[in-house]
Amino acid sequence: MIERKELTAIEVEEEAKKHIEKFKTGVMGSLDKEGIPYTSVLPIIKIDHSFYAYISETAPHYEFLKINNNVDMMFAEDECKMSTSFLRKRMSYRLVCSFIEEKQEIINKFIEIHGEIVNMIRKMDFHLVEFKIQKAKIILGAGQAYFLDDKEKFIKQDIGSGNGHKK
Repeated sequence: MIERKELTAIEVEEEAKKHIEKFKTGVMGSLDKEGIPYTSVLPIIKIDHSFYAYISETAPHYEFLKINNNVDMMFAEDECKMSTSFLRKRMSYRLVCSFIEEKQEIINKFIEIHGEIVNMIRKMDFHLVEFKIQKAKIILGAGQAYFLDDKEKFIKQDIGSGNGHKK
Protein backbone atom coordinates (compact mmCIF):
# COMPACT_ATOMS: atom_id res chain seq x y z
CA MET A 1 0.00 0.00 0.00
CA ILE A 2 1.21 3.51 -0.82
CA GLU A 3 1.43 5.82 2.18
CA ARG A 4 -0.40 9.12 1.87
CA LYS A 5 0.37 12.00 4.21
CA GLU A 6 -1.95 14.95 4.67
CA LEU A 7 -0.09 18.28 4.42
CA THR A 8 -1.01 21.72 5.69
CA ALA A 9 -0.98 24.73 3.36
CA ILE A 10 2.32 25.91 4.86
CA GLU A 11 3.89 22.46 4.40
CA VAL A 12 2.80 22.40 0.74
CA GLU A 13 4.35 25.85 0.17
CA GLU A 14 7.59 24.78 1.91
CA GLU A 15 7.78 21.56 -0.14
CA ALA A 16 7.23 23.53 -3.35
CA LYS A 17 10.01 25.97 -2.44
CA LYS A 18 12.44 23.16 -1.54
CA HIS A 19 11.62 21.30 -4.76
CA ILE A 20 12.13 24.24 -7.12
CA GLU A 21 15.36 25.45 -5.46
CA LYS A 22 17.16 22.32 -6.75
CA PHE A 23 16.82 23.20 -10.43
CA LYS A 24 19.12 25.08 -12.80
CA THR A 25 17.10 24.16 -15.90
CA GLY A 26 13.43 23.94 -16.75
CA VAL A 27 11.58 21.97 -19.40
CA MET A 28 9.45 24.48 -21.31
CA GLY A 29 6.46 23.78 -23.50
CA SER A 30 5.56 26.39 -26.10
CA LEU A 31 3.49 26.39 -29.30
CA ASP A 32 4.72 26.95 -32.84
CA LYS A 33 2.81 29.12 -35.34
CA GLU A 34 0.54 26.17 -36.24
CA GLY A 35 -0.23 25.50 -32.58
CA ILE A 36 1.95 22.37 -32.46
CA PRO A 37 3.61 21.83 -29.05
CA TYR A 38 7.38 22.26 -28.85
CA THR A 39 9.50 21.25 -25.86
CA SER A 40 12.87 22.71 -24.95
CA VAL A 41 15.24 22.83 -21.99
CA LEU A 42 16.29 26.25 -20.68
CA PRO A 43 18.99 27.24 -18.19
CA ILE A 44 16.98 29.37 -15.76
CA ILE A 45 17.14 31.38 -12.59
CA LYS A 46 14.26 32.26 -10.29
CA ILE A 47 13.81 35.57 -8.51
CA ASP A 48 10.68 36.04 -6.44
CA HIS A 49 7.77 34.83 -8.58
CA SER A 50 9.43 34.89 -11.99
CA PHE A 51 11.86 32.70 -13.89
CA TYR A 52 14.42 34.18 -16.26
CA ALA A 53 16.22 32.68 -19.26
CA TYR A 54 18.51 33.86 -22.02
CA ILE A 55 17.17 32.71 -25.39
CA SER A 56 19.05 32.74 -28.69
CA GLU A 57 17.47 34.14 -31.84
CA THR A 58 18.49 30.88 -33.56
CA ALA A 59 16.44 28.69 -31.18
CA PRO A 60 13.03 27.64 -32.57
CA HIS A 61 11.28 28.68 -29.36
CA TYR A 62 12.56 32.27 -29.77
CA GLU A 63 10.04 32.87 -32.58
CA PHE A 64 7.35 30.81 -30.84
CA LEU A 65 7.55 33.05 -27.75
CA LYS A 66 7.21 36.14 -29.96
CA ILE A 67 3.96 34.69 -31.38
CA ASN A 68 2.46 33.25 -28.18
CA ASN A 69 3.74 34.31 -24.77
CA ASN A 70 1.84 31.62 -22.81
CA VAL A 71 4.05 28.70 -21.81
CA ASP A 72 4.29 25.88 -19.31
CA MET A 73 7.46 24.87 -17.52
CA MET A 74 8.03 21.63 -15.63
CA PHE A 75 10.54 20.62 -12.99
CA ALA A 76 10.56 16.86 -12.35
CA GLU A 77 12.44 14.89 -9.71
CA ASP A 78 15.58 13.13 -10.93
CA GLU A 79 14.68 9.60 -12.07
CA CYS A 80 17.59 8.20 -10.07
CA LYS A 81 16.05 9.55 -6.85
CA MET A 82 12.38 8.65 -7.30
CA SER A 83 10.80 5.68 -5.56
CA THR A 84 8.47 4.90 -8.49
CA SER A 85 7.80 6.60 -11.80
CA PHE A 86 4.09 6.81 -10.99
CA LEU A 87 4.79 8.97 -7.95
CA ARG A 88 7.57 11.11 -9.38
CA LYS A 89 7.67 14.49 -7.63
CA ARG A 90 7.07 17.27 -10.11
CA MET A 91 6.01 20.86 -10.34
CA SER A 92 4.55 22.60 -13.34
CA TYR A 93 3.95 26.28 -13.88
CA ARG A 94 1.66 28.21 -16.19
CA LEU A 95 3.68 31.28 -17.21
CA VAL A 96 3.41 34.43 -19.29
CA CYS A 97 6.68 35.57 -20.83
CA SER A 98 8.08 38.83 -22.10
CA PHE A 99 11.41 39.89 -23.56
CA ILE A 100 12.96 42.40 -21.15
CA GLU A 101 15.99 44.64 -20.74
CA GLU A 102 18.81 43.25 -18.65
CA LYS A 103 19.04 44.23 -14.98
CA GLN A 104 22.21 43.86 -12.93
CA GLU A 105 20.46 41.78 -10.24
CA ILE A 106 19.42 39.23 -12.88
CA ILE A 107 22.84 39.16 -14.56
CA ASN A 108 24.57 38.64 -11.21
CA LYS A 109 22.29 35.75 -10.26
CA PHE A 110 22.77 34.13 -13.68
CA ILE A 111 26.55 34.28 -13.24
CA GLU A 112 26.27 32.93 -9.69
CA ILE A 113 24.18 29.95 -10.83
CA HIS A 114 25.51 29.26 -14.35
CA GLY A 115 29.04 30.69 -14.33
CA GLU A 116 31.04 32.97 -16.59
CA ILE A 117 29.51 31.55 -19.79
CA VAL A 118 26.71 34.03 -19.13
CA ASN A 119 29.02 36.94 -20.00
CA MET A 120 29.83 35.23 -23.31
CA ILE A 121 26.23 34.63 -24.37
CA ARG A 122 25.29 38.20 -23.43
CA LYS A 123 27.59 39.35 -26.26
CA MET A 124 25.84 37.09 -28.76
CA ASP A 125 22.27 36.89 -30.11
CA PHE A 126 20.72 35.95 -26.74
CA HIS A 127 17.84 37.91 -25.24
CA LEU A 128 16.63 37.95 -21.66
CA VAL A 129 13.12 36.63 -21.13
CA GLU A 130 11.04 36.91 -17.97
CA PHE A 131 8.48 34.17 -17.25
CA LYS A 132 5.90 35.45 -14.74
CA ILE A 133 4.09 32.79 -12.75
CA GLN A 134 0.33 32.67 -13.28
CA LYS A 135 -0.31 29.47 -11.34
CA ALA A 136 1.38 26.22 -10.42
CA LYS A 137 0.70 22.63 -9.51
CA ILE A 138 2.93 20.39 -7.42
CA ILE A 139 2.64 16.63 -7.12
CA LEU A 140 4.44 15.27 -4.08
CA GLY A 141 3.12 11.70 -4.05
CA ALA A 142 -0.03 9.60 -3.95
CA GLY A 143 -3.02 11.83 -3.30
CA GLN A 144 -0.70 14.80 -2.88
CA ALA A 145 -1.39 17.14 -5.80
CA TYR A 146 -1.85 20.80 -4.94
CA PHE A 147 -2.61 24.04 -6.77
CA LEU A 148 -0.67 27.23 -6.03
CA ASP A 149 -1.40 30.81 -7.07
CA ASP A 150 0.79 33.37 -8.85
CA LYS A 151 2.63 34.07 -5.57
CA GLU A 152 3.15 30.32 -5.01
CA LYS A 153 0.68 30.26 -2.14
CA PHE A 154 -1.54 27.25 -1.51
CA ILE A 155 -4.97 27.41 -3.17
CA LYS A 156 -6.37 23.90 -2.74
CA GLN A 157 -5.65 20.22 -3.05
CA ASP A 158 -6.34 18.71 -6.48
CA ILE A 159 -8.86 15.94 -5.91
CA GLY A 160 -9.76 15.57 -9.59
CA SER A 161 -13.36 14.47 -9.95
CA GLY A 162 -13.41 13.57 -6.26
CA ASN A 163 -13.98 9.91 -7.03
CA GLY A 164 -10.38 8.70 -7.08
CA HIS A 165 -8.87 6.28 -9.59
CA LYS A 166 -11.02 3.43 -10.95
CA LYS A 167 -10.12 -0.23 -11.39
